[in-house]
Amino acid sequence: MVSINSLIKSTIRCLPEKPLGEANLTLTFKVDDGTFTVDSIGQGVAGKKEIVIQVAAREANRNETSQVTIGTGLYEIYLEGRLVKPKFLPSSINLEDVAHAVLKDSASKTEIKGDFRLTPTVQNRFPELTLKMGQHITGILNAVGAT
Repeated sequence: MVSINSLIKSTIRCLPEKPLGEANLTLTFKVDDGTFTVDSIGQGVAGKKEIVIQVAAREANRNETSQVTIGTGLYEIYLEGRLVKPKFLPSSINLEDVAHAVLKDSASKTEIKGDFRLTPTVQNRFPELTLKMGQHITGILNAVGAT
């Protein structure tokens, strides 16, 4: 008799490492690095470091429609994907952090740039799947001039 856990593990071994293909979204987060400096008026300023995350992403449907601000060229694109490098978000990145984002269209070679906000995401209940395929993320890319 085969247990459900062994069946799941054998199925996961057969899955592709990159189910959404190569990374097409680069997220650059600026997070505190634990250092402080004092500015010209004596205020303490936290030091920052950049963390770059590579994601294999695609546009996803959302219960609410994407927001388009008429006449301004501002767009919200809802994305979902899996982390490629690293495979898990570092603990120094918080849900409220905003990243600079570059989304590359491999067919047209165009880039969409903007700010990316993570949205809460429930991970798969089988940790083996996440270990193999990378952490699942969702978020909103606020872009200018996107189509």
